Amino acid sequence: MQEHDRDAAGTGAADLRRTATVVYLMDQFYDDNGGTEGQLVQLIAGLDRDRFRPRLSILYRLSDFDHAARIPCPTRCHDAGSLRRPAYWRALAAAAAELRRQRPALLHTVFPESAAAGPWLARLAGVPHVTWRRDLGYTLTPAKRRLLRLGRRWTDCWVANSEAVRESIVRREGMRPDQVVVARNTVDFAGLAGIRPFDVRTELNLPAAVVTIVLPANLRPVKGGDLAIEALALARRDGVPLHLVSIGGHTKLLDSFRRLAAGLGVADAVTFLGHRPREELLGWVRGCDIALNASRSEGYSNSNVECMLLGLPLIATAVGGNREQVDQGVTGLLVAPDDPAAMAQAMVALGRDRERRLAMGAAAALRMRHLHGANDAVARHEAIYARLLASPRGPASMDMP
Repeated sequence: MQEHDRDAAGTGAADLRRTATVVYLMDQFYDDNGGTEGQLVQLIAGLDRDRFRPRLSILYRLSDFDHAARIPCPTRCHDAGSLRRPAYWRALAAAAAELRRQRPALLHTVFPESAAAGPWLARLAGVPHVTWRRDLGYTLTPAKRRLLRLGRRWTDCWVANSEAVRESIVRREGMRPDQVVVARNTVDFAGLAGIRPFDVRTELNLPAAVVTIVLPANLRPVKGGDLAIEALALARRDGVPLHLVSIGGHTKLLDSFRRLAAGLGVADAVTFLGHRPREELLGWVRGCDIALNASRSEGYSNSNVECMLLGLPLIATAVGGNREQVDQGVTGLLVAPDDPAAMAQAMVALGRDRERRLAMGAAAALRMRHLHGANDAVARHEAIYARLLASPRGPASMDMP
């Protein structure tokens, strides 16, 4: 390691002699409304500026400059384009040159392509490398998995946001278990406390007896919007007046989902709101009766956390981190993935029992507060950074309580 890299940390978290620069490198930045981008913004905002100085470098996409203005640190977008184009590799070279110029203490990569390049960039810069994994790797091609495995020797720590993701990293990427740390998602408790519920029935002109189910997910195949619509159609056959409220972007599948709803006779029982600003989205969520996660694969859903903190019982597929969030029968109901009939049964059970919904919603909020202490995720990352920077050759293990 170059001398300046370790001097930034001294001998430990309590002995930081000057601020350590942490460079975050990510593939793209689509939206800070939630998901990985939102988690990164909250982490950067929460870092102790007396100890850590964050910088963000984005390889090939920033969704718009409004989002850039809300990123709470200096940010550069290289506008590289696709991985297959020469511009991508020029951007990667520029990012490497920028690292050497900035002389950071640590590199933290986000998203698969940055994670694959990170070990080599960190080695060139002579700094430790931390990478995030926020899902079960469902988007990884065999080639990307090989790249990740090749670079594991120079990846000092993987940070997973759930035990399910941690197990996936150990099993599929071949990392030692003691090099993979779980840091659960950051939660904006204060922001959620101030959210006012929308009067959803009035907004959508629904009868008072209708039970509303919110699906806060982008319209992508992995998120199971089709399963939600199929389950809704089955549940309504039992005479339960249910209405599905879909909130999320990625509208390429919107027409096919509308055709599916029409074909199943529930076009008037599904509302597609599309993308909404964060506060508005949460207002819709808080005004609904039940939250739904229909995902086919899930690392650890921040939408689930927020829905539960807002007092909604959760119906979720039993995949990935969903199983860590839902206490079956207490805070919600877990159902088999890709099983609309099982999902419909859960909708009917909660749709018919208002008192059970309210009790589950209250229990859900308590569970999330227990799992996500205020600033716990930020403190966890600061401890990870401090441990890496305190060890001249990198720690033998990242085991943490």
